[in-house]
Amino acid sequence: LCDVNEQGEVVVDLRMKTSVPGLYAAGDVRIEAAKQVVCAAADGATAAVDIIEYLA
Repeated sequence: LCDVNEQGEVVVDLRMKTSVPGLYAAGDVRIEAAKQVVCAAADGATAAVDIIEYLA
């Protein structure tokens, strides 16, 4: 569906967008994730802001 790296992690930009329009990834599945709950929550918040703009 979307781009992944050699480790199987989803490639995203700074807004958590994947290579598929309208598809976002956050937390442990994305590249360069810190694998901490607080970081996953922050990723989700970043994605949510962009999703609101995407749907508007």
